[in-house]
Amino acid sequence: MNNVIRKSRLFLVSINIILALFIFQTGFLLKRQEIREKSRCQDAKGGDGAICWAKPQYKRIIVMLIDALRYDFLIPPSHSSHHNYYTGQMKNVYEQLKAGKNCGIGTLIADPPTTTLQRIKALTTGTLPTFIDAGENFSPDAIVNEDNFLYQANSLGMNVSIMGDDTWLSLYPEQFSKAFVHYSFDINDLNTVDDKIKPVFEQEVRESNSSIIIAHFLGVDHCGHKYGPKHPVMADTLRKMDRIIGETLNGMRDDDLLMVIGDHGMTITGDHGGDSDDEVKAGIFVYAKNREIRLPTQPISQIDIVPTISLLLGLPIPFSNLGTAILELFPIEMRESVVAMNYEQIKRFAETYTLQKRFGALYEVTAREVNSMQDQIWAMSRIQRTLRDAWTQFDDSYIIIGNICLIEAILFLLSAQKVSIEWFIVRSGCILLQCALLVDHSESKAANTLLTMALSVSCLSSAISLVSRKLQEGFKIGVADIAFVAVVLHSVSQFSNSFVIYEAMVTRYLIQGVLLASTIANIGNLAKKKSSIWSNRSLQLLVICLAILRSEPYFHRCREEEVDCVQHYPAQIFSSLSVDAQFWRVLFAAISLLGFNYGFHKYFCSPSTCSGSLRILRALSFPIIALISFHSILQVLPNSSFRAVITVQIIYIGSLISVIVAISNGRSGYPFAIQSALWPCFLIVGDGQQPALILYITLIYLATRIVEKDELPALITLLITYGFYFTGHSPAISSIPWHAAFIGISGNSNFRLLSGLLVMINLNISALICATFTVLLGTISIRRVLALMAIRSLFSCFAASVHRRHLMVWKIFAPKFIFENVLFISFITVILLTTIVLRRKNFKLVKPEKYNAFDDEDINKKKKNPA
Repeated sequence: MNNVIRKSRLFLVSINIILALFIFQTGFLLKRQEIREKSRCQDAKGGDGAICWAKPQYKRIIVMLIDALRYDFLIPPSHSSHHNYYTGQMKNVYEQLKAGKNCGIGTLIADPPTTTLQRIKALTTGTLPTFIDAGENFSPDAIVNEDNFLYQANSLGMNVSIMGDDTWLSLYPEQFSKAFVHYSFDINDLNTVDDKIKPVFEQEVRESNSSIIIAHFLGVDHCGHKYGPKHPVMADTLRKMDRIIGETLNGMRDDDLLMVIGDHGMTITGDHGGDSDDEVKAGIFVYAKNREIRLPTQPISQIDIVPTISLLLGLPIPFSNLGTAILELFPIEMRESVVAMNYEQIKRFAETYTLQKRFGALYEVTAREVNSMQDQIWAMSRIQRTLRDAWTQFDDSYIIIGNICLIEAILFLLSAQKVSIEWFIVRSGCILLQCALLVDHSESKAANTLLTMALSVSCLSSAISLVSRKLQEGFKIGVADIAFVAVVLHSVSQFSNSFVIYEAMVTRYLIQGVLLASTIANIGNLAKKKSSIWSNRSLQLLVICLAILRSEPYFHRCREEEVDCVQHYPAQIFSSLSVDAQFWRVLFAAISLLGFNYGFHKYFCSPSTCSGSLRILRALSFPIIALISFHSILQVLPNSSFRAVITVQIIYIGSLISVIVAISNGRSGYPFAIQSALWPCFLIVGDGQQPALILYITLIYLATRIVEKDELPALITLLITYGFYFTGHSPAISSIPWHAAFIGISGNSNFRLLSGLLVMINLNISALICATFTVLLGTISIRRVLALMAIRSLFSCFAASVHRRHLMVWKIFAPKFIFENVLFISFITVILLTTIVLRRKNFKLVKPEKYNAFDDEDINKKKKNPA
């Protein structure tokens, strides 16, 4: 029984930590609570059966939504922008702007997160998303239940047509009278969706009786993801959109209004999701045949589209809308009534929200009597600002209990208490209470109280045990203590936004310090033994490690806030490079893979250890490398998606078979199993980061040969973070490697779970590799690594909660919290899986001292009772 309890310690503590992180994020990353009431014609003062809220100004509104149409894509050509492929391409738009006063262009400001699903919801409901809503992009159940202008149009018997992105149909499955949609997640396909919907859209414009026609074009967004905005293909795609706009203008009727809008922008690398200027600023172009219209010169909030479309068609404004109508699109004599109706709708929503959610901060605004047009505009702005603040409220009780759970787990891991049946019962009880908090938020007071009491007792017990053990061992300061301090300093640095922005440099400095301290200590010990050979070897390994550490900037992905950061070609979009740069990048990656393969087999495949099947695996590794390089070339060839998918699937299958064959060879085959599992990883990170991944693996292996076993947990903890940056990642939403989702998977596939797994492998590759090394090296205390990583995770929670009202919380501290803890959870998961699958006692990459790395009880016994 006791043996079972000891074996379960790692699992139970890991579950405690993961649940603690989920409890914290439940309190920190709150979602906006929806109100499902609907606006009615009777809500408007003076509304009757003939006119609902307002007299319709147009019979049809044509919405041409060009995904990722950044504001400057609509800018007319100028001498200063001749070198850009994304400006000066919309000739039909410019001609209309010159011709008359029946059109206008402007800038739409999208509220982050700037992901397509959230933008569609905002453009139809007029509501504001929260930070965590970005996760809904992969949700199979994202149906909108709030009021929206599509529902209102249907309620009044109007027809609504949709073409293009199938996201619309997943959000509104019953609101469209006509739907012609296609799968939208294949970012490598620039033309299929747009080419298929173009003739349908043209026919709808000429013949349809739909009151709202929506055409969602994807080519610009997909071109940005694949090539970036600074590429000739972007110019071709924008010109293609311009031709469609021109054909639409010719096919419009006199009582039509055309709105060409972007849902968001894109960064210089073609990404979006964050809150940089390039991501939140989208373009808008409006046109009416026989009416004088214009747009305001100042930027327009994207949610202002909702009340504008609603009142232009005579529809009730959706109940939860917070946008204000664009007055310039209405006749002058109608503007005062438009503001009044808009104000009454927002006031009605605010009053309902105040009553249902018990949010008193709105009362002083809604209770105030306002009659003039300017006062009503001010009141709407004030309500919107107040509700923005309301939707960034936090559940402090969950934040506190989540942090306490982490503190308790850290103290327990550091104290190395002996396990017992009583401990097992308490730990299991804590897990059940944590689950109760997560499952039923409304009835969590009793669980919260019980959990706090249990954690307090456990914290006190662990603290006493830890202090007692330290007093017995004495307070000797060694390199292991310096390494521990380095981890703590790195953890504390998360309170500074500047240190988070330049975390790669901070981590590199700390790793160099630990390696130098360890090498100096080792040389001192070897000098006493008069071993000059091993001293020289330690210095050689140190120099190699320092050189590898200094190569990280070459593969570094710059984030917006990094001043004077140069992003070298390995971190750039492959398709955006010149042909020569592409050639050298693929060649460099292929040479790196060949060098890795040669070194691996030279070290692990001696004549005495390589059986016949292992020699076959060694021979198969060369065709796999060739296929990986061939896949890189296929990325830039036209109409090669199918061949690329087949190539990757061959690599996946070959790697899987190789892993099975290698494991069947027992202990001697385990290194080959690891190498075989790495081939798909090289494929997923991409050709630009393949040399970085090889250097990173080499760094881990050499560094673990320099430091002593007591220093390894701290070193591994720092290397996980450094590897995150080394392999071309950055803790920003817009830097998530979405391209990895389609490596080996067809663009129209519905296997979103598998696509998400590929993205997670790319994002967390450093944690996956370090976790595997931790298990297989056998010299690293997993308990200590978990404790140190939990410390870093705890401080990321502290930083996020302390800075929750900071200006940069959603730009820096919240993303850092998310990425930090995704790495941690990935590490824990691989640790548990690897110990089960590979059975660590059968194989170790080095020959360590024989001890149980899951806990240090037997180490302590050796110290107390030396042989």
